Amino acid sequence: ADFISQNREVERAIRMSRALFPLQTLRFVADSGLDDQKVFAQVERVQAEFAIRACHDRRVEVYNPRLKCWESEVLFDLVESVPFEFEQEVMFTHARRLRRALMRFAWFDVRLPDSQQTLWVLVAYDVARQHSLALLTNVPLDTADSVRQVYADWRQRSHIEHGYRFDQE
Repeated sequence: ADFISQNREVERAIRMSRALFPLQTLRFVADSGLDDQKVFAQVERVQAEFAIRACHDRRVEVYNPRLKCWESEVLFDLVESVPFEFEQEVMFTHARRLRRALMRFAWFDVRLPDSQQTLWVLVAYDVARQHSLALLTNVPLDTADSVRQVYADWRQRSHIEHGYRFDQE
């Protein structure tokens, strides 16, 4: 009866999560359905973190240290051209079958032109499928370990969704 919109429900869930866990570090993980700058701002307002799969090929700004200025670029062009820093094997379950994948990882920081919000982009490239996944996060990615942790947390989203559905029932 009090449902207004999905966006409003997401915002409410973010606020309620902070209210329920006032002292914990919160990291919201989501698929591309929450790739929205309003969601990024809502998470920042409650001093939380996020890792969300990018689906919008938006313009972002990248710092050019040589020219000492920010330059406008297209996100997915950057994703396709970034040099990889490390690789590792990852196990996936798909259709109840375990699959091993060799993944290559890269990361870089950007800022959003409208809000000037700084974000990091984590690129995970599946070598066999020749497919890139881009995650947007407000977690500073400065080491391979921080990249591994954000990627591992994001991969837990399906388990979180199942637990949430169970709680609702």
